[in-house]
Amino acid sequence: MKKEVKEFTINRSRWHTGEGTKGWKSALFVPETKRMCCLGFYGKCLGRTQKDMSKKLWLQDTTTYEYSVGVLDYDTQTDLANVNDDEDMTLPQKEKEIKAIFAKKGIKVKFVGKLMP
Repeated sequence: MKKEVKEFTINRSRWHTGEGTKGWKSALFVPETKRMCCLGFYGKCLGRTQKDMSKKLWLQDTTTYEYSVGVLDYDTQTDLANVNDDEDMTLPQKEKEIKAIFAKKGIKVKFVGKLMP
């Protein structure tokens, strides 16, 4: 059954951001840090598990992929990943841009908590 997500929250203390795109450091879920990128938080709302998202780059790489990746096509996922992993953007800039990209797909994103080192 296809899930629809209209709103979700990114907890900054569990947000994996700013690691750049070198290697696989970035993933939907990084087991070593127990953190998720912005797409991982969205994937969790779609029913993906941390185990399923572990070290995966894209929602369609998960084994629980059913009929869709919500409303996020590959280009949108790429745009989100690029912002999430940008090492030169400030956190407020990233949050604003991530909210704007999701908003284009009719999804509201809220950020809560403090980013952990």
